[in-house]
Amino acid sequence: MTIFFTSPDGSEIWNVYHATSNSAGACDGNRYTMAQKVNWNSDGSPNFGSPPSLSTTLTGPAGEPA
Repeated sequence: MTIFFTSPDGSEIWNVYHATSNSAGACDGNRYTMAQKVNWNSDGSPNFGSPPSLSTTLTGPAGEPA
């Protein structure tokens, strides 16, 4: 499942998705929720990049209360 949402100030698009550390894929109870800001390629297509590691602390969406 993938969900896209706009940051509170409307300046960013974020992607929330289920992930797994199983490189073959898995739809079991070992999945976890990931979120990351969507960046854009020069042609306007989304660039999802690489998922951050589980130990990464992300800065919240722009406009989110501190």
